[in-house]
Amino acid sequence: MAAKRKLLLLLAGMGAAALALVALVTALIPEQEEKTILFLSLDSLTGITLEWPEETVVLVQDEEGTWIDREDPAYPIRQAIVENMVTTAGEIQAQRQLDSAEDTGLEDPALTVTLEKGEETLTFSLGDCNTLTGDYYAEREGQVYTLAPEVYTAFAYTKAELYAPQAPMELEENLASLEITWEDRKLALTYDSEAEAWSLAGEETALEDQTEVDSLISQLGYTQTSMTITDLEEVARLHTGQPAITVTALGSQAAYFELDEPDEEGRVWLWDSATGYLHQVSWSSVQLWLETMADILGTGE
Repeated sequence: MAAKRKLLLLLAGMGAAALALVALVTALIPEQEEKTILFLSLDSLTGITLEWPEETVVLVQDEEGTWIDREDPAYPIRQAIVENMVTTAGEIQAQRQLDSAEDTGLEDPALTVTLEKGEETLTFSLGDCNTLTGDYYAEREGQVYTLAPEVYTAFAYTKAELYAPQAPMELEENLASLEITWEDRKLALTYDSEAEAWSLAGEETALEDQTEVDSLISQLGYTQTSMTITDLEEVARLHTGQPAITVTALGSQAAYFELDEPDEEGRVWLWDSATGYLHQVSWSSVQLWLETMADILGTGE
């Protein structure tokens, strides 16, 4: 029993000595600061160029500070995405700086980004993703780095992905009339401002259910686009001029729209006379207000 007690005391002493040795060695080693690698830092951008293998998008600011496509200024751009690019470019830290690297995808970059700040420009390329770490290979001025995936996702947007959906059929509040034609159906509505009620054109009696008209106007306004073509030559090529549906609204200004038949993928071309642009919308959203139109006419199921 005494021998066992002596052995335990010996082991405890050896453990304490080991802990003391570790503490001494740790104290003698100078504390090292975590090394950061600054990849780039550029704020207050005035231009961003996204060069993909199949297209190049050049983003600049207009006089009001709105980001636009330089080659297609009327194309709707999602401002929040570009602002995130600007924020990201303020400071990007590299995960690693590589002396040599193979199989990085930088021979044919997936994306090349050029950032502009006045006369100052800075360009870097993005290659493959490292499947083990999730980081992306990047090259700037001949030096290869790895960057966090958040950097790639901040800039990796094609023109189509930068598109900001529109609501071209959002009508003004003070409408005097609304007319929709579809196939052999025609809905013509007029608004009596004194009675504050809608009625079918040519009839003195107001509609019993005014909420249906309010719903119809709301549904028209919520019809969102998935693509906009601003090139008028391209519009002329795609717009047949033989619409399946027409919408005419009169208020302080006139609004007129033409919609084609849906294609096999359930998409519809919508032409806006105010701009001359052609928008793509889903047939399912159009069907919603066509059903409401039928209900108002009393032909709905």
